[in-house]
Amino acid sequence: MKKFLIILFILTVGGVLIYYFYPNYFNQSNKINLPQTKQLTQTINEIKKEYFAPSPLISKTPYVKNETQGEIKPKTYLTNEGILKWTNFYRDQNGLKPLNSNPLLDKIATMRAKDMFEKQYFSHYSPQNIGAPQIAEQVGYEYIAIGENIALGNFKDDKDLVSAWMSSPGHRENILNSKYTEIGIAVLYNKFKDEKIEKEENVWIAVQIFGKPLSLCPQPDKNLKAQIDALKLQIESQKQIANTMLEDLKTNNVLRSREEVIEYNKKVEDYNTLVKEINKKVEELKVLVAKYNLQVEMFNNCINSN
Repeated sequence: MKKFLIILFILTVGGVLIYYFYPNYFNQSNKINLPQTKQLTQTINEIKKEYFAPSPLISKTPYVKNETQGEIKPKTYLTNEGILKWTNFYRDQNGLKPLNSNPLLDKIATMRAKDMFEKQYFSHYSPQNIGAPQIAEQVGYEYIAIGENIALGNFKDDKDLVSAWMSSPGHRENILNSKYTEIGIAVLYNKFKDEKIEKEENVWIAVQIFGKPLSLCPQPDKNLKAQIDALKLQIESQKQIANTMLEDLKTNNVLRSREEVIEYNKKVEDYNTLVKEINKKVEELKVLVAKYNLQVEMFNNCINSN
């Protein structure tokens, strides 16, 4: 009995000493694994800007001139209003919504027509390889899709021109493209001669620029994306600090004095506090990512829709 009491006394005193000098030994909850942060599951798809430009249309209609006081004038006139009218007429005939006139697209079309006359070429790209997409960037027209129809020659009237485009599969595809919501038009009359024209003569150059502006689709919040990126950096930075702290706790866990035990437990407490802060930020990140991904999904659905 006495031997049993002695053993019990030794165990009790030993336990008290261990608890006093090594309290962390009994506090297994201090051994917290660093949480795995969840990565962004979705990002904005790169916007693939569409540009469709069918082979240029050249009219075979013979030129008829009017001479008035020494001036050569076209027998008929092409107009922006008339071309828009007949373009929307054919869209309506095919169950499509009418195109709205856009001043920026008008500007692009005018710049294209002027450039062709000034440099005497008839193509969707200038000799310097500049076309509607490059000019759209210059004037600040942000788009998801644009298309260009061009025509050179002499046409009876606006309907004759648009009908000629409608008779060409590529130009017809542009006119009846359900993605487009707006249009720019330019018609200019001047002297022209290139390898496609045998002799210099006064002709029309007509340009249609079709567009689906980027503004039609609700873009994901850039500020929200920046907030997510900043929060991710904070979490990664704190994870590195926590990993360093954890390594220190694992490496320097041989304690010889009460002061060392107190200091060690203080480090454990700091580590646990940091882990708790990281976990809180991870939860915040999940909420922000879910909100952002919903915006991304809506945007991607919009740019891919007709």
